[in-house]
Amino acid sequence: MRPVLDAFLDENPSVRARFLLLDRVANLVEEGIDVAVRLAHLPDSTMVATRLGEVRRILCASPMYIERCGLPKTPAGLREHACTMERDGAETEL
Repeated sequence: MRPVLDAFLDENPSVRARFLLLDRVANLVEEGIDVAVRLAHLPDSTMVATRLGEVRRILCASPMYIERCGLPKTPAGLREHACTMERDGAETEL
């Protein structure tokens, strides 16, 4: 992301930018933000959005954990495992 911003600023010297990384949904209008990149679904709004790509979610486990506890056979099988997931920036144990 930063190289793209740097290139844009090089081509547009009259533009100033602040690069904010927020772990919350910002109110773009109230906070005076002109452009945002969100890693989430955009609810219905009057904002204009362009899809830039996708974020894949994956499950990971160490080889030692799998050896000790086995592989879940179905997604529901994760309930029987010690799992930690991140959702909306907050870590949650399952």
